[in-house]
Amino acid sequence: LINNESGGTAFLGRQRYSGERYHSGRMAQWCLWTTALTEANLQTLWEAGPTANWTTDFATGMVVYYGMGNHNTLGGRPADTASTVYDRSGNGNDGTTSGSMTAPSKGNNIVTRYNVKHSTDLKNFGSSAIYFDGDNDGLEIPQFLTNYITDSNHAWTMEAWVFYSHDGTNDYPNIFNSTSDHNVNLRYQRGNGRLDFVLSTNGTSWTSAFDPPDNTFNESTWVHVAVQYTTTAIEIYQDGILLMSRAQTTNI
Repeated sequence: LINNESGGTAFLGRQRYSGERYHSGRMAQWCLWTTALTEANLQTLWEAGPTANWTTDFATGMVVYYGMGNHNTLGGRPADTASTVYDRSGNGNDGTTSGSMTAPSKGNNIVTRYNVKHSTDLKNFGSSAIYFDGDNDGLEIPQFLTNYITDSNHAWTMEAWVFYSHDGTNDYPNIFNSTSDHNVNLRYQRGNGRLDFVLSTNGTSWTSAFDPPDNTFNESTWVHVAVQYTTTAIEIYQDGILLMSRAQTTNI
């Protein structure tokens, strides 16, 4: 996920630079909370899968919830279509996912890049997903980090179901990336076989890197990933298991 210099835009499935490090695969859902979930909560999310209704038990602090074609009656929003993904959190952060962006009635829109599309060919717990072909694809969410992550020193959690299909060109496919004075980047390092979370607190260079053990991330299968900031530490989870926790007290 990525955030731009001027407006805090966040991207799903791509890095801020065009032409490199695109996610090739699917995302069955994506959610952000302005609070840190417990380890038990994240284990429950993994066990439940993306077809479970997270607004029932995990609504506290939820600010964005994309079902990616799941939960089409949830949150009082219309059903997701081939061109539109709706925010199920109740905060109206929804938009189109193909063609030219049209401003929604409220909230932040999602801007598509190239061939992003809704897909049901690879299902997870009976779900649908958004397909990224690994060639300039991505979803952009304007004002995202400035509204929900870097607005103050508070806890937050983001998670996603991902299925990575390597296309032979990207060694650091991005799940989430941002760029601003406070830049965060959640990606997969193919050479090491692991997730990788890096951040910058000065806007010019990476100031911290959080690397779980090597050879813990599997390609060509559905994986549940989560990263959270507790105001005292960065924690990275995979399939409901805490891979690493390291102190982080500086505001992101």
